Amino acid sequence: MKTILLVMLLTIIQRPPVPENIPFPYDANMVTSEVLEWFVAEPNLTFVYTASVKNKWGLEVDYTVTDCYDANTPIMVDRGVREEDPDGGWIQRFHVMVTPANEGVHYLEMTAIDKKGRLDKRVLLVLCVEDDPPFIFIEDPPVITDASIKNAQRLWQVAAKYGYPATKPTRVLN
Repeated sequence: MKTILLVMLLTIIQRPPVPENIPFPYDANMVTSEVLEWFVAEPNLTFVYTASVKNKWGLEVDYTVTDCYDANTPIMVDRGVREEDPDGGWIQRFHVMVTPANEGVHYLEMTAIDKKGRLDKRVLLVLCVEDDPPFIFIEDPPVITDASIKNAQRLWQVAAKYGYPATKPTRVLN
C-alpha cells in the first residue's frame, strides 16, 4: 500500500524537464544535480530571478543558492510570498540576486529543504561573457579567375531575370 501511494505522488508532482538546448559547452563534472535552466549574463552585472518551490502541505522551506564555479560570488536570497496553488499544494517564491565577477560558466546550485530534512537540488547554468559582440572577417581574399568572372556574370543575369538586386553592379568585369 505504501508503494502504491508513493507512485501516485510521483505521478502527481512533476519536476521541470532538463533542457536539451544549452548552446554553450559546460563541464558536466561541475553539475552536481539536474540542470533546471540556463542563460547568458555579463560579469559584474547583477541579475535577478525568481525561483518557486512547490510542496504539498505548505511547510516552510529554506532555499539556498551557491556558485560551484566561484565561491566568492555575491548571492542574496529574499523570501517572497507563499500562496496556495490552484492545482494543489503550496508555492513559495524566492527572489535571487547574483553578481558573478568572472567570465566563464557559473554553476548555481539551488537547494530547497523543508523542516523534515527533505530536499531538492537543481543547477542553473549561467554563461558570463564580456560585452564582446561578434564581428565578420574574411579569411582569404577572393581569387579572381576567368571561371569566377563567368560565374559572377551568370549569377547577375539570373538575379536580374527575377528582379533582384534592385541596383546594377557598379563595375562589370569582362
